[in-house]
Amino acid sequence: MTGGNKQRPVGRVTPDDERLAVTLTVGELRRLVTAAALDAVAGRSSVTLLVDKQDMARQLGCSASHIDHLRKKGLPSVQVGQVVRFEPAKVLDWLRERNGPH
Repeated sequence: MTGGNKQRPVGRVTPDDERLAVTLTVGELRRLVTAAALDAVAGRSSVTLLVDKQDMARQLGCSASHIDHLRKKGLPSVQVGQVVRFEPAKVLDWLRERNGPH
């Protein structure tokens, strides 16, 4: 062991692990990447993008204080610890429902 790294039993993950090593065959990796790419293209990504208030304001072309105003009116948001995050797709859906089709 070098650099103070502790070896852990294979297949055992503890809550303080920062990294996880996985062994895949080339075929398994190819299938995972292909499935993720197809899901992303189809809009079915399993990863939910959360952005902060400034990023949400930038995406909508408004001020951060307007985001605060919209939150008081029910703009969907997620509390992550002490910070508020937004899921852009849900925010757009909420705005569309509220404002009707254009």
